[in-house]
Order: sequence, then C-alpha cells, then structure tokens
Amino acid sequence: MLRAHRFADTRAMKETRLNRYQSQFQDNRDSEQMYDYLESRVTVLKKRIFELEMENATLRCQLEDSRVADSVSEFVETYA
Repeated sequence: MLRAHRFADTRAMKETRLNRYQSQFQDNRDSEQMYDYLESRVTVLKKRIFELEMENATLRCQLEDSRVADSVSEFVETYA
C-alpha cells in the first residue's frame, strides 16, 4: 500500500513536470513579433475609443439640442 502511494506521487510529479515543459513551448513567436502585435492592437483600440468618444459627444449634443428645443417650444406656448 505504501509503495502504491509513492508510485502515484511520482507519476503525478512526472505529469506536472511534463505539463510545465509543454506550457513553456506553446508560444513560438519571438518577443519582437509579440511586441508588434500588441502595438497594433493598442493602435486599433485607441482608434475605436476615439470613434466611441465622438459618437458619445454627438449623442450628447443631439440630446442637448432636443432639450433646448423642448424648452423653447414650452416658452413659446406659454407666452404666445
């Protein structure tokens, strides 16, 4: 019984070492390729953020314009 327990521990240790070895070599891109990839992703995300900020500003302006138009129409109806 004691030997079987030792064997199980040894087998688990070997599997752990094998898993570590496999995980170290899954990504075969070098650091320059990875840097270029991440740099391009950052550029794309910055562009998307800018587009969303512009859309947000446009919607805020439209909302403000509609509020002004509503208050002007209320004013005209009240004093006409």
